[in-house]
Amino acid sequence: MKTISPIDKYRLQAARLQKTVKQALEDDSGALARHPVVQRLREHVGLSADNDALLRKRLHALPAGKYLDLLAREAGHDDWPALNRQLRAQQEADDDFADTELYKFNASEFNLNVWFPTYEDAREYLDTHRGFYLLQFKGSCFLAQAPHIIDIGLDPNDPDWERIGRDWVKPKDPEAKQRLRDKLRRAREQADKPADKPAGN
Repeated sequence: MKTISPIDKYRLQAARLQKTVKQALEDDSGALARHPVVQRLREHVGLSADNDALLRKRLHALPAGKYLDLLAREAGHDDWPALNRQLRAQQEADDDFADTELYKFNASEFNLNVWFPTYEDAREYLDTHRGFYLLQFKGSCFLAQAPHIIDIGLDPNDPDWERIGRDWVKPKDPEAKQRLRDKLRRAREQADKPADKPAGN
């Protein structure tokens, strides 16, 4: 199952809001101004109108970007471009982490890892050799054993490894992989914290 990026999630939410407003515009009961989404637009995007006819006209002409601005302001940002920049920066940071998350310098190089030029070669090795985990580092695949998993901060006996088929690149269970990633990130954050200084005598 493909993971939807945070940016795409916001775009989908904005599209749903726009669709909801278009459906509300078909209602002639006079309740348009009290519609929850319209009230949100008035509060956060500055949508204003003196009467129902003018409100309808402005809602019909409201561009999709205004719905993104609404979501951005409700999330604490000035507008959609500001939120978009933050989301892209976060995605780049996540990509950087994902690129190197399974390799720990000054530790991993001492383990007996088996490297492969392609995923297919690595997968074939995994299928015929017990006790290995199929991992990835900067686009290359390698097979590692339990000591490597411990070195990077994870438990090699974590049931989620079996749930993903010990295959990080093409996991059987993407949710189990995400749980492992979350644990790995927490382990890295803990390792990066400065050690407490001993109390003075």
